[in-house]
Amino acid sequence: MIRTILTFRLPAEDVEAVERIYAHHDVLGYSLEQTRGEVSELAVAVDGDDDDDEQVEVVVTATWPDEQAYQEWLDHPRRGAVAEGLPEIVGPVGSARVYEVRQRATARPVADGGRQVDRNLELTSPIADGDLSGM
Repeated sequence: MIRTILTFRLPAEDVEAVERIYAHHDVLGYSLEQTRGEVSELAVAVDGDDDDDEQVEVVVTATWPDEQAYQEWLDHPRRGAVAEGLPEIVGPVGSARVYEVRQRATARPVADGGRQVDRNLELTSPIADGDLSGM
């Protein structure tokens, strides 16, 4: 499994326009419908940044079963059209990174009102075989 993270630093007044474009064109949902993507999210920093109060960090994250699934989105013929108008607002992406997910925990509600936490050490993790001796 991989996670992609796109990071933008925008003037605060442009954040709402970016959110509108993503919502209007259903960028997140469309990318999942057209590929094997699993989850996609847009998040806006709310905790401030001491370095620059006029810029706001926006991140777009997605999880994919493998790099080939992400490449399906990059190669999709309508990918650019889906986010029409976005480059004019965000300019160049601050960073675009691909990460291998090695450990994952998820929580879900269960019938008795509690929560079940599922833990998964991905097979690519060096400690996936349970060897925690280096801790």
